[in-house]
Amino acid sequence: MTAVINFDQVTKVFPQKRGAHVALDGVSLEIQQGEIFGIIGYSGAGKSTLVRLINRLESATTGTVSVFGRPVRELSGRETRALRSRIGMIFQQFNLFESRSVSSNVEYPLILAGWDKKRRRERVAELLDFVGIAEKSRAYPSELSGGQKQRVGIARALATKPEILLADEATSALDPETTSDVLRLLERVNDELGVTIVVITHEMHVVRSIADRVAVMDAGKIVESGMVYDVFSSPKTETTRRFLSTVLTDIPSDDVLEVLKTRYPGRLFILPVRDNGETSGLLSAAAKQFGVAVAVVFGGITELQGRPFGTLTIEVTGKTADVEAFADHLNVVATVEEVVR
Repeated sequence: MTAVINFDQVTKVFPQKRGAHVALDGVSLEIQQGEIFGIIGYSGAGKSTLVRLINRLESATTGTVSVFGRPVRELSGRETRALRSRIGMIFQQFNLFESRSVSSNVEYPLILAGWDKKRRRERVAELLDFVGIAEKSRAYPSELSGGQKQRVGIARALATKPEILLADEATSALDPETTSDVLRLLERVNDELGVTIVVITHEMHVVRSIADRVAVMDAGKIVESGMVYDVFSSPKTETTRRFLSTVLTDIPSDDVLEVLKTRYPGRLFILPVRDNGETSGLLSAAAKQFGVAVAVVFGGITELQGRPFGTLTIEVTGKTADVEAFADHLNVVATVEEVVR
């Protein structure tokens, strides 16, 4: 695959009255053509600064940001404007013109790009149909729901047929059902139009829903990155684990564990379920092999990127030596965590 966005040891420092604020600290990252790439971090992690470097709304202090194979620092003013025409952007608060109709909002970037009136009207009609709000063409933003406003924002961002779409907290102002609708629309943009999408968010379920790969940011650094399934199934940092705790309900909380420990007298283990063959058929075969009884007492299995994913909390009962042998076997096949009483 071809990298359309590349960060090479990028640092961004904002001068302040008292010292300086390091927003990005040695960031290196590649985003491939045609993928949906998630960048996740808590407030102040540097993710919005990072995305503003892509379309050169900000410039890096050190390091190199390249888009479509060109270092953006080397672009002239005219070349920068040409670059921005190839990059669309949608925002958390929609940024629509309240005094313009839906059609006029979508048409605005086409006017700036010099499209003639006939082509503008055809393109606006095409986009409003694509995002599912053709019947709202004459409405004004004040007459729209949040989800409808974001659909207008997406249509406007796609007006000049960009190759990259930057979505900066695009679903943060929406309710869960509307968020799901907007995420499905972004998937269509990616699948049907081939647009590379960079999703900036602090919501892990957004990354889980649509991203192919993800980078986790903390204090201006990328602390972890990779395929979404790999990051979810084997988090390496505390920051990632904190994000995962917001979307995973198959791992018992401390309070639930206390209840489980009083309710089930056997030894409890938390076992990850993955699709790499390590856990398939493990429990029944191992239980038979070591002569122990195994019961699932908490957890669940879901699907992530078309692959099984989840965690099971199991109770194991039997002779002490047999349970010990079973536990040792589990840890050889798949790393498990014992619930200590």
